[in-house]
Amino acid sequence: MLEVQRRKLEEITRTLALLGAKYKVITPCGLEYGDLEVKESRVLKTARDLPRYNRLETRDFFLPHLKDMKAGEAKVINCGKYDPRVISRDISSYCVNAMGAGSVSCLTDFGGGAVQVLALQDLR
Repeated sequence: MLEVQRRKLEEITRTLALLGAKYKVITPCGLEYGDLEVKESRVLKTARDLPRYNRLETRDFFLPHLKDMKAGEAKVINCGKYDPRVISRDISSYCVNAMGAGSVSCLTDFGGGAVQVLALQDLR
């Protein structure tokens, strides 16, 4: 760490301490400032680590749920045995290819194992 960086960091940590703020700063070189306890965050798998399914298997699963959705309509699709991240990704991909960008909005519900889908236009 350069001297200018160290000085600026010390200035910032003094200001935080004067404000009575709790903080934890970890520099790229591993130095730690502050006494705030940091909980480990859950690391999500990268796309390459997602489960793989047979060709068109996920499409056959989600397509009946999307059939005849009108603009503004929202649905929750329970993913069951499928990973909700894969279903969400595949719904978005399918709708962009079939109807164009901006046709749906998806939200992955990790806790519930579901995908929330909002139709932004009538789905065919």
